[in-house]
Amino acid sequence: MASATVRGRVRWVDVLKGVLIVLVILGHAVQGLAADATLAAHPHIQGIRIVKDVIYGFHMPAFFVVSGFFAGGLWRKDMAQELKKKLRRLVKPYFIWGFLTACGMQVMSSFTNKGEGLRDFLCSPVVPFSQFWYLYVLFFMFLLHCGLSAVLRRYADRALLCLSIVLYVAQPLVPDVWMLHDFCNHAVYYALGMCVFSPLDAFASGTGEASASTSHKSETAVLLGTQGGASLLYGRCCAFLGAAMGFGGAYVASVLISRTNGVVATALERFGAESLALYVTHLLAVQGLRIVLVRLLHVDNLWLVALTATALGAALCWAFIQLTKRVGLYRFLF
Repeated sequence: MASATVRGRVRWVDVLKGVLIVLVILGHAVQGLAADATLAAHPHIQGIRIVKDVIYGFHMPAFFVVSGFFAGGLWRKDMAQELKKKLRRLVKPYFIWGFLTACGMQVMSSFTNKGEGLRDFLCSPVVPFSQFWYLYVLFFMFLLHCGLSAVLRRYADRALLCLSIVLYVAQPLVPDVWMLHDFCNHAVYYALGMCVFSPLDAFASGTGEASASTSHKSETAVLLGTQGGASLLYGRCCAFLGAAMGFGGAYVASVLISRTNGVVATALERFGAESLALYVTHLLAVQGLRIVLVRLLHVDNLWLVALTATALGAALCWAFIQLTKRVGLYRFLF
């Protein structure tokens, strides 16, 4: 069965992005509950914390893997044009939605756990703001990739791969300033995404053959071998293996779902196609719903709160995204 593509999109990739964005939304729902000091003695809180830890163990590394899927071979492309795309795709929503989210947080500051607001947003050019750290770090990964591509040309992808392994291993020794910890911790997954897309797509399509244009078998072997040695370092082994296992589970589930034509597959595919828009809009909806359910309506079942905030928050964001398309605001906001 050939890998399904629509207008240049790969279906299983969109389904995978849909799975991951649902996990991001659920993760923020349970994180808000786990961090709420008023719920510390709640009988459900331990289970909520376990779910939060599991999701946070792999969902963002998995997103960086997906971000690296089509990043290989940058040296062949018009890098000035690629930079314009990244400015539009990453930097614009970072500041627009960072500001809107900061305004919402400022209004709800008496109810939120961290109390972030406009003061934090003013520092966002140099200090990644809230969940938008992902866009911030990803943009600087792209800049590093551009620099390596300009200097090393065809060897840039391999150089980024090797450098990312060193950064990952050295991350505990790196000062916790600016975005360095997040960069060192996630660059390896971005590089890994460049390496593994072709074999993953071959498996998903059932052909068993990786395309020559995107195959990086030798780089993948180097990465896995080096990571095997690096895993001897305390803590890095668990982090990497946990992320790898979580990504593997999400990938297998996405491939199986993408081979169906049901409501779930269609919904996840559409969510995946709008994953960035959902990512930047969901926090206010989810945390607002959590506050309403826990603080105002006094719903005592935390699992009901988490699932309701996730489902209703995702639905509200999806409706908002569709509305912006109808009124012509989508291209300005996203």
